[in-house]
Amino acid sequence: MRFNIKLILAFSLIVISLWSSVFAKKKRANIVFILADDLRADAVGYAGNKIVKTPYLDHLAQNGIVFENAFVTTPICAVSRASILTGQYAIRNGVHDFKTPVNLKHTYSSVLRNSDYYTGFMGKWGVNAGNDEYMKSVANSFDYWAGSYHQANFFHEETCRWVLEDGTQANGAQMCDCPADKRGKKGEDVRIGFNNMKKPIHLETVIIPKKVDAFLKGRDKAKPFCLSISYKSPHGPWQDWDRRYQNLHHGENIPLKKTATLEAAMKKPTFIQDSLESDRARRWLKNGIQRMYQDYYRLIAGLDNSINQVHKLLKHYGVDENTVVIFMGDNGHFMGEHGLGGKWLLYEESIRVPCFIYDPRLPKSKRGEVSEEIVLNVDIFKTIAEIAGVKVSSEIQGKSMMQLVHHPDNSFRNGSFFEHHFSQKPPHVIVQSEGFRSKEWKYIRYTEENPIVEELYHLSEDRLEEHNLASHPEYKSILNQYREYWMNSRASAKSN
Repeated sequence: MRFNIKLILAFSLIVISLWSSVFAKKKRANIVFILADDLRADAVGYAGNKIVKTPYLDHLAQNGIVFENAFVTTPICAVSRASILTGQYAIRNGVHDFKTPVNLKHTYSSVLRNSDYYTGFMGKWGVNAGNDEYMKSVANSFDYWAGSYHQANFFHEETCRWVLEDGTQANGAQMCDCPADKRGKKGEDVRIGFNNMKKPIHLETVIIPKKVDAFLKGRDKAKPFCLSISYKSPHGPWQDWDRRYQNLHHGENIPLKKTATLEAAMKKPTFIQDSLESDRARRWLKNGIQRMYQDYYRLIAGLDNSINQVHKLLKHYGVDENTVVIFMGDNGHFMGEHGLGGKWLLYEESIRVPCFIYDPRLPKSKRGEVSEEIVLNVDIFKTIAEIAGVKVSSEIQGKSMMQLVHHPDNSFRNGSFFEHHFSQKPPHVIVQSEGFRSKEWKYIRYTEENPIVEELYHLSEDRLEEHNLASHPEYKSILNQYREYWMNSRASAKSN
């Protein structure tokens, strides 16, 4: 029998090429990006909090790379999420409020989908989420969609249309149809509690794990996946924790920060004292702050429980060893510090967030490392892109945190621009502000005030930001220096 050597060689090359292609696809990492809502940097166990219960987050963090100086560039959920999705500062992407839409062609998920990733989203979207027509286009920009319109709700009826939807059919049409709460709010409206429900189930501890299971079971297994899980916890209503946690923290006395006093509020300008939710914070400080903390921590315990279930599902489907988990908060939250509530302002409690990367592919010698470098929410896009091996446009700002995972660098970022352009007038006051933060100093500028109001804090000596040095003559040169840093970084954020 004669053999055609050329034919055999050509056939062999084709087989090798096909095998290599399949092998390469299998080796492309899966990515799970987990975003918590209103989670303070100090409200996780691995950051040193001895009271909050986050054993699974602690496990992932301690076996990953922790970024202890992680910040959001804008401390307001919709704007922060837009910066995460686009990899751009708000001053660049144009999203400063709750109603401006994100360009869906330029999100990290769309870029990965165009690069042959199977993409999914579940939980709170939060950007222009009140526009139902826009939200349908958002839903259809993913392969799997289980996102919530508006603010998302903690409790749903077991037979809710959104709960039962499999995530791949009729994207954008599976809106919640839950019964009204005591206030008459129903469906996708922001509801409180589980009034009028026959079998209420919880978003975090029950629904999201079910959705993750459906995503993993139904995905295109020939492709790597990128799944974004956007939790509502521990955003309010804080009393809407899973009822299995009703005895957790009951009777515990949770320590407050030194600045969580009524007296601290009186040191601030009136427009800061009057900022949204601060009147409630001062009521908490008089009576009820412990109850508020307990509710907040119960929501965090449910968040941790859910993430544990998610990782068990990754193991169940045999993808855990090739799945990188990125965890971050969308902004912090005041718990009475400076006499304040809510977020909105550029103090540490508001802009500092928890963040880690768990990469099971890393050698054991790299696991458990802690980076002190400044990382930002605008870094998420490039981080995900690098993990996926996808090149991104020069329009994308931020840096890849994987640089710090593989090659620690103490010059990764010397400082950053911060911004908050959303404002509201009395009685629900939110003020605009911008600033610059380095590892040692922070400069804040309230841009709507006339005359301009400035703050300067020496963070290395005043971590609680108790002493505003902006008006002290001996710090005039530093004030001028940080004004210049702010102006230069603002120009860079707007144009680069």
